[in-house]
Parts: sequence; structure tokens; C-alpha cells
Amino acid sequence: MSSNIKIERICEWCGNRFMAQTTVTRFCSKRCAEHSYKERMRQKKMALSNQETSQCNPDRRARDKDFLTPTETAQYLGVCRTYIYDSINRGKIKVTRIGRKTLISKADIQAMFDFLTPKETEASESTERKSKSISDFYTRAEIREKYGVKDSWIYKVVAENNVPKTILRGKAYFSKSH
Repeated sequence: MSSNIKIERICEWCGNRFMAQTTVTRFCSKRCAEHSYKERMRQKKMALSNQETSQCNPDRRARDKDFLTPTETAQYLGVCRTYIYDSINRGKIKVTRIGRKTLISKADIQAMFDFLTPKETEASESTERKSKSISDFYTRAEIREKYGVKDSWIYKVVAENNVPKTILRGKAYFSKSH
């Protein structure tokens, strides 16, 4: 059964005028209908993805909690998880263990940063850098010249006496004071 009615419509996708043979026709061609369908599906996927992202944003969940797991703490601070576990083992971060669960208080994390002001950290870094200059160290060549020894002897003495060694631009420097 075919319809003899002709209705002038405007295509919802391309905006061209066309003659529709039914009252529910929205597009002038199959191509326009397919393009519209693809765009609707794309918008639907994007909306679903945005909704999922807003619901399970780890930073958002971490902000709402008073206690965090080591993984959440790492995400909160922007560091790797192994660094958090190393800090826990060294005692830099206080933890509470409930059974097998490890929890870290956000107040403790904030307190860790509150007692160090930016000026203090910059000053301590600069004094560390200034305290040791390159003139406080010997190169292997200087040790060989001064003492008339071989490299094997240098490495043996360095290992036995725990002489501090610094590598700078691929060269090994050994402490003069040791």
C-alpha cells in the first residue's frame, strides 16, 4: 500500500527542501538519516562518558574523605605509589592499620607540608648545594697522579672505606677529606 500524499519538508540534517511521502519523514535521503544517527550516537556516548567521569573522579573522592589509602594518597599528591610506601617504611608518613587495610590521615599529610615553609626548603637546598663544591673532590686521574696507583687499587680503597663518590657528567669524583 502506498501513499499518494506529498508533504513539503525541510531536512533536519542538511536543511534542504524535499517532498515527503509520509508524515513522519525527517530527512531528504538515506545519507542524511545515517549522518544524523551517527551524530546522535556520538553525543549519547559522550554524555555517558562525561557522566561516568564525573561520578568516579578519584581526586573528587579523595577530597571528600578524611582517610586515604596509599594509592589514593599517591594520586592526591601526584606521586607514584611506591614513593608513598617507601615514605611509610621510613616513618615520614604516619599510618593507621585496620586489619590489613592501611589508612593515611589527610590531616597528617597537610601537617607534613605545613611545618615546612617554601623559604625554608629553598634555603636548605641552596646550603646543601653550596656546602660541597667540585674542588672538594678528586678525579681518578688526579688520584693516580698524586699517589701513583692503579684504578683497581682506587676502587678497592673506595669500597673498603666507604669513600663518598659523586658522578657528574659521566665522571666519577671522590671525596678529598676521606
